[in-house]
Parts: sequence; C-alpha cells; structure tokens
Amino acid sequence: MKKEDDRNWSAYMDGELSVSEIEEFETQLSDAELQHLKNEQKLEEGIGAILNDGPSCTINILDCINEAPKPKKFNRSLTAIITFAAAACIALVFMYPRGASGPKVPQTVAELKKLSITGNSLDDINKYLNERNIDLELTKFMPEHHEKTIIGAGVEIIGGEEVVTLMFTCCGRPAKVYVLPRGSSAEKLILEDDKEWKSSIQAQAKKGDYRLAVSSPHNSESLLAYINHT
Repeated sequence: MKKEDDRNWSAYMDGELSVSEIEEFETQLSDAELQHLKNEQKLEEGIGAILNDGPSCTINILDCINEAPKPKKFNRSLTAIITFAAAACIALVFMYPRGASGPKVPQTVAELKKLSITGNSLDDINKYLNERNIDLELTKFMPEHHEKTIIGAGVEIIGGEEVVTLMFTCCGRPAKVYVLPRGSSAEKLILEDDKEWKSSIQAQAKKGDYRLAVSSPHNSESLLAYINHT
C-alpha cells in the first residue's frame, strides 16, 4: 500500500479533506474499497455514539455483521476496533431495536455533487431558493465541532412532487436536506408513510411553510439551525 493512499484514507476518516479532495479520493477507490470505507466510518461513528450517547447509536447491525472483505490494499490493523464495534452493535440491537437506515441516505460526496444544479456558495443557494419562491435562506456557518461546506442544491421527484434538496458536507461526510412544503404528499411520504424514507431521516424541523428533513450517514442535525424562515 502506498503511504500517500494511507494518509488520504486517514485524512478522509478524520474529516480533514476538502470537498474536491474527498471527491477525488472517492473516485479512485474500487467498489469494494468504497464499501469498506463506508463500513469503517459506520464502525468508528458507532463507537463514538456508544461511548457518548448510549442507545442513540444508529449504526445498522447488518452492516456490522456483513462487512465487506477488507481489500488487501488497505491492510490496516483495525481488528480490535471492528471486534469491539460489532459486539457493541449486537448488544444494542437487542437492548434498543431501531430501524435501519434506508437506501436513500447519501453515501458519498461525489454522489451528491452529481445531483447539484447550482454553485456551491451561500449566495448560490439563497438565489436558487428565491427563484423558486421558497421563503427560506441559508445563513453563514459558524465555527463549531461539525465543520460544514456547501455542495449545492437540486430537485428530486418524491411522491410525484418536485422537492428541493440542499446538499452539504458535515465533517467531510455527505448530508442532504429536503425542503418539504408542509401538507404536501412528499412530506407525508417521507415522514409518515414510507418505512424506508422514515428510517433515512435523521432530524426534522418546521421553518415557515416548510418542513426540513436531514439525511446523512453522519450526525448532521445541526445543519437545520442554519436554514431559516425569511
């Protein structure tokens, strides 16, 4: 394994890469390596949740048990961490059953960038919201533990309706915020009716005529505090 690959892997796990560096690194990985990277992120975040929050650990037990074989290229000694995290997840599943994350949770920054149709600045996001007559605005991120960057905005068809999505990174992980008109079919589908959708939503908040719902493999709930009613 090249030392540069090892450094990039560690920097990615620690959230130290820029958005462009994250995208470049992800595109260089094979499918098996990318799957292993995701599993390793879940294991490390699961350990933190176990130590800090107890039953709030949301790691999927199936991912723990069915972890993809580690590519030889990244032969790092994580046996102790993996063993501990898998055992802790098994214990938590029996103590605190929770729904597994749905398939709609964004997994890579590159995945989100493909969905963006705007620029990646505060002005770009607010201009886009204004053009669509959405009375919300994104405010400047304040320095905090969860470092955030803007990827852009786009539109998805959910429940037969157009839904604006705002896309970010939080601590180097992908995060998506759905802007759901209150009372819409999309809001009902995502937050009430569909089991997979409901399990993929990490947090939600009412803002004006909209309900914001955040989806991410990382704890990105704090994003909601920066999107406000105008």
